[in-house]
Amino acid sequence: MATAALQDLYQYNNYCKFFEACRLMRGLIEIPLDGYLLTPVQRICKYPLQLAELLKYTRTDHEDYANIKEALEVMRGVAMLINERKRMMESLEKLAAWQQRVDGWEGEDLIGVSSQLIRQGEVAKVTTGVWTTNITLFLFDHQLVYCKKDILKRNTYVYKGRIRLDATEIIDVPDGKDSSLNVNVRHAIKLLDGAKEKKWFVFCCRSLKEKQRWLEAFQEERRLVGLNSESLNLPPAARQLAKLAACRQKRPPRKITHGGKLQQQRGYLGSSMLQLNVSSSNSLLGRKMATWFNFGTGKKSRHRVAS
Repeated sequence: MATAALQDLYQYNNYCKFFEACRLMRGLIEIPLDGYLLTPVQRICKYPLQLAELLKYTRTDHEDYANIKEALEVMRGVAMLINERKRMMESLEKLAAWQQRVDGWEGEDLIGVSSQLIRQGEVAKVTTGVWTTNITLFLFDHQLVYCKKDILKRNTYVYKGRIRLDATEIIDVPDGKDSSLNVNVRHAIKLLDGAKEKKWFVFCCRSLKEKQRWLEAFQEERRLVGLNSESLNLPPAARQLAKLAACRQKRPPRKITHGGKLQQQRGYLGSSMLQLNVSSSNSLLGRKMATWFNFGTGKKSRHRVAS
């Protein structure tokens, strides 16, 4: 929290000058102030090395041997926990930054319940008995977000909805006629959202191999949710901090130099943007499912299904 507050202060010229004046008065080397704040935390990861070296030169019959060995195990666990939390915070920043680039986002923030992206890919969503829509699925822990590509803005998505996976049943649909929609489907996966009055979602994949990857991804999502519920649960304050860090990526903090010019603060902690697999070479799903979907209506976003 202290580092986040300091990053906010760097946006103001007077604070930049004040921090630089304090550094010059003390004759300190040119290290950002937030670097000093992080130093105690960074040294925690060195404690296991020091304890391991101390244990190496301690006799097994020494009265402190057992205590040193126990301290070494504890500090190794602490170091692993710090590294894992740091990884999760960086992941939250990437998710928050990705959400800012999705047009028309509705409802709760993505990082309110999710912490990592598991899989993404294009599928055909069967909306009614005679229509399908090409969409992109983003599978996160606890939820599945579906969007459409913006045809005017490159690498930009338009939010269409989400499915809460904690109360959702995943069904492997065999090829043929689906009883709930009364249409023929192929390589389909059905989701029964129990949180929305038993609402059905049917998604058709490009191939059987792609469908199997999605089924495995849904299983992995449930496994990760179980692991996180038992070990790591970031508090709401940490998620809010990640959101603020993502917002600051658009306007990096500044620092005052000897020449009086403002530069980007080298101690800035923001993570890089989430890289999404968007390829212009991918053809429409309808062309690869021609035996099951007819696309002769001339409409770009909705296609007729052959029942």
